[in-house]
Amino acid sequence: MVKKENKESYEKYLKGLNAFLSSKRATTAREISSLRMTDPTLAEALLPALLSLLKDDEKSVRSAACESIVELLVSLNQLIPNAIENLLKFTDDNSQETRRETYLLLIKLGEKDKNAFRIALPQLLPLVESDNQEKRLAIITVLDKVGFAGKEYSYEISNMTQILEKSSLSGFDIEKAKKYFALAKEEMKKGNVPEFRRNISDAKNYAKKSVFVEEIWRVNLDSKPKTSAVSSDGDICVLGDSSGNIFCYDSNGKMLWTEKCLGAVNEVGIFSLGRFIVATSDDKYVRLFERDGKLIWKYYAGEATHALSISANGKKIFVAGASNVVYVFDREGNLLEKIVVSEGCPLKLVQSTDGRFFAMSCGDYHVYLLNNVFHVVWKKIVGRCKDVALSGLGDKLVVGEKGNFLNCFDNSGKLIWKFEGNDQFQHVASNLDGSRFFASSRKTLYSLDENGKLIWRFATDSEITDLSISPHGYYLVISTVTGLTFLHNYEAYRQALARFESNLCAVAAMGVDTSKAVSLYSEASKAFKICEYKKGAKLSIEAEARLRAEKLLKTIEAIKKAKEIMETSARDGLDVSRCRELLLDAVSALSDERYNEALAKAAESLESVKGAKKVKEWDKFIDDLISDL
Repeated sequence: MVKKENKESYEKYLKGLNAFLSSKRATTAREISSLRMTDPTLAEALLPALLSLLKDDEKSVRSAACESIVELLVSLNQLIPNAIENLLKFTDDNSQETRRETYLLLIKLGEKDKNAFRIALPQLLPLVESDNQEKRLAIITVLDKVGFAGKEYSYEISNMTQILEKSSLSGFDIEKAKKYFALAKEEMKKGNVPEFRRNISDAKNYAKKSVFVEEIWRVNLDSKPKTSAVSSDGDICVLGDSSGNIFCYDSNGKMLWTEKCLGAVNEVGIFSLGRFIVATSDDKYVRLFERDGKLIWKYYAGEATHALSISANGKKIFVAGASNVVYVFDREGNLLEKIVVSEGCPLKLVQSTDGRFFAMSCGDYHVYLLNNVFHVVWKKIVGRCKDVALSGLGDKLVVGEKGNFLNCFDNSGKLIWKFEGNDQFQHVASNLDGSRFFASSRKTLYSLDENGKLIWRFATDSEITDLSISPHGYYLVISTVTGLTFLHNYEAYRQALARFESNLCAVAAMGVDTSKAVSLYSEASKAFKICEYKKGAKLSIEAEARLRAEKLLKTIEAIKKAKEIMETSARDGLDVSRCRELLLDAVSALSDERYNEALAKAAESLESVKGAKKVKEWDKFIDDLISDL
């Protein structure tokens, strides 16, 4: 609104801004700039007309208007919100020159007075997230030129938005992350870049803490992936596709080597800490490669080879043929035996770590638990299932059932729990100790605890064709119809630390030196805290291995001591049959890693010697005893 006394001056300036001569328009624009000192109210009234000169055909006029507007806004900060609102309309103007002058004006404003530019930030920052690429890139450039970290802001906002969206789909608790993300945006609106960085860092940390699993990398392929595997240390992963290709990648997604088979690759496996890779194929061969891709051996089976299972120590490789035969090889490629499976051709074959149990799915809608000579322990009708998982101890078998259900049975065939998903389950896997099970339906990956409780879920962009995990569950690889995705399972790290603390108390009670294990555990904890997950995973595995080794040594020492005393007592003609029985129980417990029970049996065997009686023919008895032990 123009005051009555300023009406004449307003009309004069307005006429000058609309003059025919460009020189007059430019001169008038410069004159209006001086009004900031003499008549701010009139200057404010003339600002919309002055802004319109940014659309003038003459560059000299546009430049004069730009300089005048900057001077006015620097002196009269209260005009900035209104001016920016009008300027933003010019960013959609059809004229490239108008759009360019608008962004140049913003840069000049920031260069002239950074505090004045700060006032405009709340209106400018939303453009960073614009769908219009020109607008987005231009405002990022403006922010960078003025010193408000445009590229950094753009990246962090986009990255954090994606993290939160994915976390929300997976059902993670992201409220704290969202809170700090909002704070970061507010600080940027104030132009406080250091506080923005601090809050965005906190948002990422809280998101990381709430996220149980994260995609590290992915590769897209033209052919359809069929099978995948990951090494225990996560350093390599292998993928086989329907076109007969085998691809090997490192932990960063860089391709290390490829190999071509003459038929679809049906299953791949990695063992011995990633030293060896084995593959089955429709071209009727079984192949074993070294880590670097060098072919060690191949065996012609005379029929397509499908399901694959490798013993825990890597000494035996079980391969199912297209018929009902399972071929058993040693690591050198020697065929040890052929096992006829009367139930049919295994689609999937897995085994417990001690090799006492095998789980198998066939094309007959049944799932089977087999003993070590492939005799059926029990079978269940579950509908058409492609996959089956078996815990390391062989005490839990998990398989998808018709409908959207996942079933868990014990080794007697009793149903332990049932879990319902959002689609039919196709692929399942178990970590080493059976404390976590992983399953995939069409586009969702689930993690469940040993009781069937949902830990996390992860949404994928395309249909999952296979699922593979490292023994401790730190690394997961999923092949989809479009490629391969490598995941870090952060929940496994937290689980490992909790498990170590629990085991530490039990081991310390045995009188074992735990100092080295504790040192490794401490280093693992530090690594996890600073997000060095690969280092933390390696250290936590070493810490657990050290605890097991110390328990093993302690138990072996106790058993050896009991054995020596028993042998001495036997030579003295004492009846050590009870001692012998208890000692064999101790050895059995030791082989199953039941260390406390083994120690107790060894101590009990020592006590039994005290009440031993003389026996005859003790020489023969000793020979039998030593043979047994």
